[in-house]
Amino acid sequence: MFPERQLGAELTETPQIALEKERHRRVELFSAFLDTLLRTLGGEPDKVGDKELYGALGFALRLRVAVPDYEVAGHFWRRNHYEGSALLDRDLVFLAFEDSGLPGGWGLAWGRNAADATNSQLEIITEETGAEPVAVTPSAYRRNLPDAVEFWIPVAEPGPPEFSAWLRLTARRWNVP
Repeated sequence: MFPERQLGAELTETPQIALEKERHRRVELFSAFLDTLLRTLGGEPDKVGDKELYGALGFALRLRVAVPDYEVAGHFWRRNHYEGSALLDRDLVFLAFEDSGLPGGWGLAWGRNAADATNSQLEIITEETGAEPVAVTPSAYRRNLPDAVEFWIPVAEPGPPEFSAWLRLTARRWNVP
């Protein structure tokens, strides 16, 4: 998206600069602050599959990828006009939960929003990867980093037109530089 800039001769790329470049080479869609101390509902655990999730923090995301209206060779009148359309329009639900057995101490369940307001369409991300996934697969992955945990969520629409991409959620402590 942005051209690479060379550092001046008097500057060298420090590990901090390299980390910042890595963090910012992708487009950020949103950020959220989840705090277990501000949780308002107690009592019953959330259940995903056979696992009970205590102290889960839920959030939802409406993800929409659209093509705008456009016209070809039309100056004053609309000729060769093509209506815009949505390539993808999906409501996703996420449950972040504490799990001391996982690196970073957190896990993630995700899925489409169910019409009956249950967690019936959610699944817990259990597969791990050491590198960034390239081709979009049906499975979601967890990637452990030194200062964060990434969750790679596949987003695909069989079409036509076909659309596929990865949605990457990065979780890190907010109060650590």
